[in-house]
Amino acid sequence: MVVVGAIIGNLLNLYLFLFFLRVILSWLQVLMQQDFAPTGGLLVVFEFIYSATDPPIDFFERFLPPVRFGRVAISLGFMAAVLSVLIAQRVNYAIFAG
Repeated sequence: MVVVGAIIGNLLNLYLFLFFLRVILSWLQVLMQQDFAPTGGLLVVFEFIYSATDPPIDFFERFLPPVRFGRVAISLGFMAAVLSVLIAQRVNYAIFAG
């Protein structure tokens, strides 16, 4: 059972890392030129990260729309998705290691 918990924990850590990469990529798009469009291998990386993290963010954004401050929007769906992964990590630890 401990091995199963370790595998689930590692997958959750990897998913949390993908969320971290998504933040970096979204800021990269903002800080680069306005017409920035990834190509080649970078496009594949962008597509993988966004495809993996979009479903939970879209789910939570149905209930928690982004909060807007002028031209800036803070995604509550993103925060809820990251929080749900963190909660899943704690539950996994409590079940398998606790």
